[in-house]
Amino acid sequence: MTTAKIYIHAFKVSKTANSVPLETLINTISNHRISDRIRTVITSSVRIDRVKTDPINASGEKLTYIDFVKLRDTHGPGKASKDVAVNDIALAPDEYFGEETAALYIPQKKWLITQYNHYGVRPSAMAGYFSSYAANQANSYELTIKLDPDAQRRFLAANEVRRFEMALDLTKMRAKDRQQGIGLGTIAAIGADLDGAKLKITISVGTERKRRLTGRVKDALTQMIQHTDMVTSAQIAGRETPDGHIEVVDLLDEKLVTESHITIGPGRRLDQNERFRALAWAWSNWRNVL
Repeated sequence: MTTAKIYIHAFKVSKTANSVPLETLINTISNHRISDRIRTVITSSVRIDRVKTDPINASGEKLTYIDFVKLRDTHGPGKASKDVAVNDIALAPDEYFGEETAALYIPQKKWLITQYNHYGVRPSAMAGYFSSYAANQANSYELTIKLDPDAQRRFLAANEVRRFEMALDLTKMRAKDRQQGIGLGTIAAIGADLDGAKLKITISVGTERKRRLTGRVKDALTQMIQHTDMVTSAQIAGRETPDGHIEVVDLLDEKLVTESHITIGPGRRLDQNERFRALAWAWSNWRNVL
């Protein structure tokens, strides 16, 4: 295999009023030594390995490419062949497995285009890395996922929310999640303490046609998805008017996504420049919806 398929998502970047612009922070990080860029996000060591900025293009955009790395210092894969059993990959005591995840930031538009990497740095970890990077500055950044145009239309039109469903992976719950209320309080805590793995919650108005959930439900559900990797499924069912047709929006499966085939390097890694190229291609194709 000489190529591999990657998936690409889009996130809107927002910050609190007292936070420095993200492009300023990224520039600061790029000027630090690579050994000084490591931060702990939850329990993982995360670092930005490379920042590459293209000059302003014909559309007036400055493109900033970022390559995140998760340093996996616990365990990792071995090497094998068709004729040889799996054996160790030689690593020095100060060497680790590194999971690379590329991102493209467009400062003028405040969009972050990201490579999806299940085992690497997820978007919530990117936001956590940026927010915690400067010890002397109270920065806080959030990434809001972009739904595909049709799902976005249906989500915004759901003025009369009748039901929402959410499934959580309790094995990914952290103490910090519970402290922030992301663990859904006592129910989730009990489930985790009993060694449960999955939790599914459904809140609905039942069969009463005139009832609807409060307007806060969409904000609450969106916030939950942005701030934790525990959510494995999330759906909302609603209608535009009391007499309208009920539409169901899947907030995970209907997100804006594209795929690209990129070159695999000689060390079986996904080439960095190829990943950057794929992100730029996705951005150029999404300009009409972002």
